Amino acid sequence: MDNAGNIEFVSEENGRTTFRVDVKDCPAGEFSKQLFFEFANKKIPIISQRELEEGLEGIFVEATKNSEEKEEKE
Repeated sequence: MDNAGNIEFVSEENGRTTFRVDVKDCPAGEFSKQLFFEFANKKIPIISQRELEEGLEGIFVEATKNSEEKEEKE
């Protein structure tokens, strides 16, 4: 898929796999449609799909949340 930037594995549990895909240079909603048809052609179901718009604040919150979780595990 041409518009896929960074693809990050997030988790796998109960037979569900979660990925985060950064999309570049694609009209709103178009990438979701492309992704749906790519998976449908391969007979892979998409249970849920959502679009996130992260500004600097969202990125900061996510980064600090991840570092706090790592500290709790140690």
